[in-house]
Amino acid sequence: MHLDGLSDTADAFLSGKPKDEMLAIMRDPHIGVMGVISIISVLLLKIGLLAAVAAPLKATSLLLMCVLSRWSSVLAMFLFSYARKDGKAKVFMLGMNLKIFLFSLIAVFVFAFTIWRMKGLITLLIVAGCAYLIGKLANRKIKGITGDTLGAVIELTEIIVLFTVCIS
Repeated sequence: MHLDGLSDTADAFLSGKPKDEMLAIMRDPHIGVMGVISIISVLLLKIGLLAAVAAPLKATSLLLMCVLSRWSSVLAMFLFSYARKDGKAKVFMLGMNLKIFLFSLIAVFVFAFTIWRMKGLITLLIVAGCAYLIGKLANRKIKGITGDTLGAVIELTEIIVLFTVCIS
């Protein structure tokens, strides 16, 4: 599901079309060239980065990758508005509030520190920065975020986590 969001986002954002047409591209069930390239690139990057992670850090990297990337979508939902009038992600966007965000932030903070101490917290900060930048790009392109862009945030921050583990 997240790969589909990534491919739809790539097709739309790299189309050079105006906002309304980009949103229509994201709703189209067909995949375009840029979507295929984005999926292949992400999968190859994940395979390569996972292969490059030192054996003792494999479990740590997989846990961090899953938890921090999912939290990055919570951050994006908290920081940015929804770009559509309706959609599947709108329910989640309407439910987002400061209390939920702070609870998720504390939980992911404790998790990252427990799993990898200070390196986990640094990775969390890097993921938060990347999620913010992707959200800003979406905000510039389509005046907010959608379920597809949230999927893209998750997929791209998974790569960021793996890359961070590899260079540490």
